[in-house]
Amino acid sequence: MKNFLTALIISSLFINISLSQDLYDINVIRTINLDFYDENWEYILDTMIMNNNEGRILADMVVDGVLYDSVGVRYKGNSSYHPNHPKNPFNIKIDYIKEQDLYGYETLKFSNMFKDPTCVREVLSYEIAGNYLPASKANYVVLNINGSIHGLFTNVESVNKNFVNYHFGSKNNSFFKCDPIFITGTPAPPPAGCLPVVGIASPLIIMGDDTICYEQSYEIKSDYGWTKLKNLIIELNENPGNVHNCLNIDQALWMLVFNNVFVNLDSYTGSGHNYYIYEDEFDRFHTIIWDMNENFGVFKNGGQGPPLNLNQMIHLPTTWNINNLQRPLIRELLNIPEYWKKYYAHYRTIFNDFLWNNAMKSRAVELQQLIDTCVYNDPNLLYSYQDFLISLNQNIGFGNGIIPGLNVLMDGRTVHLSNHPELLKQAPEITGVMQSVEFPGSEDTVWITANILNTTSVYLNFKTDPFTPFTANQMFDDGNHHDGAANDDVYGAMILPYAPATNVYYYIYSENNNAGMFSPESAELITYFYQVQGFVLLPGDIVINEFMADNENCVPDQNGEYDDWIELYNNTGLDIPLSGMFLSDDFNQPEKWIFPDTLIHAYDFLIIWADEDGSQEGLHANFKLSKSGEEILLSNFDGTVLDSIQFGEQLTDTSFGRYPNGTGDFQFMPPTFGSENELFTFVPETDYANNIKVYPNPATDYMRIEFRGQLTTEELEIEILDLFSRKFYQSKKSAGDNIIHITVSDLSPGMYLMRIGSYYLKIIRQ
Repeated sequence: MKNFLTALIISSLFINISLSQDLYDINVIRTINLDFYDENWEYILDTMIMNNNEGRILADMVVDGVLYDSVGVRYKGNSSYHPNHPKNPFNIKIDYIKEQDLYGYETLKFSNMFKDPTCVREVLSYEIAGNYLPASKANYVVLNINGSIHGLFTNVESVNKNFVNYHFGSKNNSFFKCDPIFITGTPAPPPAGCLPVVGIASPLIIMGDDTICYEQSYEIKSDYGWTKLKNLIIELNENPGNVHNCLNIDQALWMLVFNNVFVNLDSYTGSGHNYYIYEDEFDRFHTIIWDMNENFGVFKNGGQGPPLNLNQMIHLPTTWNINNLQRPLIRELLNIPEYWKKYYAHYRTIFNDFLWNNAMKSRAVELQQLIDTCVYNDPNLLYSYQDFLISLNQNIGFGNGIIPGLNVLMDGRTVHLSNHPELLKQAPEITGVMQSVEFPGSEDTVWITANILNTTSVYLNFKTDPFTPFTANQMFDDGNHHDGAANDDVYGAMILPYAPATNVYYYIYSENNNAGMFSPESAELITYFYQVQGFVLLPGDIVINEFMADNENCVPDQNGEYDDWIELYNNTGLDIPLSGMFLSDDFNQPEKWIFPDTLIHAYDFLIIWADEDGSQEGLHANFKLSKSGEEILLSNFDGTVLDSIQFGEQLTDTSFGRYPNGTGDFQFMPPTFGSENELFTFVPETDYANNIKVYPNPATDYMRIEFRGQLTTEELEIEILDLFSRKFYQSKKSAGDNIIHITVSDLSPGMYLMRIGSYYLKIIRQ
């Protein structure tokens, strides 16, 4: 049996470092400086809000000593903004005038911790949510304005095209912010023929057949998509059993669970808005959680009836709004038994991860300790520093304006949920998840097995692309699925072979008549994972770099034989195994010779002898090269041609190779055999015929060099080198010498280079 597996967060494989390690590092509090061009910036921004003007005013921004000039600034928020607030939330467009970004981001959103004396609600919420579903990152910044400290803000990542591209692999599909166009005041009456919405909500209810019916309740962020949105809503309400074809059910369930556990009522669960939906390349919409500054019971409107009091929020039903016709995402999904069980499986996971073990309480304390000094020094804090110190464990305010102590609410809720009958149901127990091959190759079928108790059905869910939907295969305990003996509580299912370097993500879901269970429990965001051994190679990654088809006196092999040879070069920065690849001298027989277990290192060379002698040690192909001309073909294990060349008649002891090395065109050159390719340097006869004459060439015993014109008066060094730059002769021409005699009878027959000063020419000893 193979080793036990560890879980992997899928999206972590695709993190863009510049987008993650700096700006939203939760342990770093950055100082950001804004210098507005207009001294009356507050009055201007307030006036723009009053006039529903979403324009911006200009400021220079400095972060980490770098100036970002002409950024566009406006206030943001609805209830969190007020003209009498000393500290309002900001939306800063870094690329408002010019192309620039801050660590890969173009937009900053600073929240003012409205109604949150703890100052941790928003950052804590996003950090917890990010363990289970795609969610914005958040941390803290200290904002200085015009040279003076303005206060501590939460810094929350925007849900924009960059966000959806990172999480869902595309950015130009249907994309909606699920907030009504008129977020405050009395909702406008619907267009003629359209049904009204209760409250200020984007509830995913059917409002009519015309897409115009939806345009007041949703804000489109893409170039198109109204018809897609309408179709999603109709499917959810009229055919919920098939809504999985156009909605990511798992993410929707995680969002609903999160909202309910932590009493996040300013959301789809309560107010019916404050979320996004985005459609991926597979025609599935994804729900995206958003705007959690009033999480943990600050917002009390539950979407039905009067505002909830603290006791009602502590005892909020786990299926809150399941019978509310204005919340079909809750009503329709939770009335499907499979989704009901998955909902509570996710519910138990969050409860165990953050409430039962007090992890949420401990993390809140850590965040308060991180920002304590910044809160103390904040001149525009919306609550007192003393409120900050006590607000985790005490309520702040009174009556309808009470802000629940974060732990007051959640301690009570933990006690309430610990006795909830759905959370006490016995779910399947999944242990010992294993794969049959620890490091699978491209020819390996991988069997996934697990020990599972108290189950009636088990499914293996897998995929090979982080953005595609999972495929579900049933797992069996019948003795025929690599699962041992029948009925031994070991279940198995297989994953077929995949190409080298393929990433395979998988998780297990099991259920019985009462409850469901995932493994890993945080699936689908977190999964088990393996990568198929090998590399995905593209043409040009490994190339035929140089070869010699007529090796008479150039380079011997390890047995002293002068055989033909082929040099490969690795253009990549990876060591690449060649086992299973093919080399051939015939386009009609591409699999003529298969590589044994060998490796070509990054940016390195590999020599294969073409001598039809596989009995010798080393790499010896089962073919020879023809000096009259033929072809060479390098193919991957799957038949993909990585490189090939068709060549003509070759010169003795002269190689044919790429220049520049690894990428250039083929041409005759001095053999470099396992090193960087170089060219002959010749004196063109047409340019120097009147100055230098070397004869006889070819020669047997001697050569004569005649100098004419200006060269007769120059001192010149003369050398004879072989094609590996080894020196065999050296002399010096004095000024005034017109003729130099050179004996070449001691040289072995073959080709050489003669250097005269800085000029080179090719000579041949017969």
